[in-house]
Amino acid sequence: MADKMEKVRDRLLSKMVDDTISGDELRQLREMVNSMTDDELGAVIDRIGTDGADEVVDDQTLRSMKQAIDSRIGFTDAHRHGTMRWRMVVNIAAALLPVSVLVSAWLYFGAGGTTDQSGEILSVSNMAGTELALCDGTK
Repeated sequence: MADKMEKVRDRLLSKMVDDTISGDELRQLREMVNSMTDDELGAVIDRIGTDGADEVVDDQTLRSMKQAIDSRIGFTDAHRHGTMRWRMVVNIAAALLPVSVLVSAWLYFGAGGTTDQSGEILSVSNMAGTELALCDGTK
C-alpha cells in the first residue's frame, strides 16, 4: 500500500515540477504532503532537488530559453540598444558637467577682462597745466 502511495506521490510531484498538474491532482498532492512526516518530506525534497542536477545544457538551449523569457516580459534588443544609447549620453553629459562648471567659473570670476580694482599709478613729471579726471567724475 505504501509503495503504491509513493508511486502516486512521485507521479504527482513529477507533474507539478513539469507544470502539467491539474487542480484536483494538486489538492491530492497537498493532502499527501500534509500527511507526511518531516523526515519523509525532507527525503522527497532532497530527491527532487537532485534530479537532473548533473545535466549539461548547451549554449543554444540557454539562448532560446533567454529569448523566451525576454519575449514574455517584453524585453527586446531594441530596448537593450536604446538603453545603451541613453547610458552613453548620460555618461558624456556627466563627464562634461564638471568641465563646463569650471570654465564658467573661470570666465565669470577670473579671465572676463576685468581690471585690478586696487588702483593705478599715474606718474607726471611737471604738474603745470595738467588736469586729472577720475572714473567716478572727481577731478
